[in-house]
Amino acid sequence: HGGQRSSEHIEFTVRATEDLFLVGSARTELRVQAQNNYSCLMLKTQKFSSLFRHYAKYHGLRKDDLEYSFVEKLELDDTPEGVQLQRGDVIEVCKKKDTSPPPPPPPRGGGGGGGRW
Repeated sequence: HGGQRSSEHIEFTVRATEDLFLVGSARTELRVQAQNNYSCLMLKTQKFSSLFRHYAKYHGLRKDDLEYSFVEKLELDDTPEGVQLQRGDVIEVCKKKDTSPPPPPPPRGGGGGGGRW
């Protein structure tokens, strides 16, 4: 019957939590405004990697610049079913935080001089 299709697909929203820009050396283009909602339909067993690719391409962004999260950060191999995504849920997308490790914190305490004046 016709009820088959709806059980295999899941409808959800991808929401930008901040303005998303395409950044280049000459100029920067605002592509998606914060709070922009984008409706998606996906197979429950489909990997999110296809969503990441499609979303970036559709909005003229680089997929490597973006990060997606539901209750936690979504990985390429995750599926809607695997992260318990329900119909109408919202996946958030934002600019990927700089992945280089943060600088080490300055050493605490006595300035490292060992008590010399």
